Amino acid sequence: MGSETKTAQAIPLLHQWIDKFPNSPLRVKAMYLLGFFYGTQTIRKREEAIKWMERVVKEFPNSQEAPESLWHIAFYYSWTNAQFARGIPYMEQLQQKYPQSPRWKHTDKWIQIFKNS
Repeated sequence: MGSETKTAQAIPLLHQWIDKFPNSPLRVKAMYLLGFFYGTQTIRKREEAIKWMERVVKEFPNSQEAPESLWHIAFYYSWTNAQFARGIPYMEQLQQKYPQSPRWKHTDKWIQIFKNS
């Protein structure tokens, strides 16, 4: 079974898990993974990916997954009909709110690339 099939199979399982365990401390990880899987090159449901990543940022702003979600949202917009301008605010939010994030050091470069695209 290829990774494409496994990813597609994981999505409904993650939905079920999120519904079954709404108060779990692992909920943020499940929501992040759900957004990540929707955004993969094989699934390509970027609007759904963005929706889940935005929920991570809103509901769990102090989690490790919040800055990662902002990073991915910015790129999902750039990969969806080259909507670079829509990704910039997410990259800027990562830059302003999460200076301890490993992605932080790359935000200036990507903001400029997005602005020039």
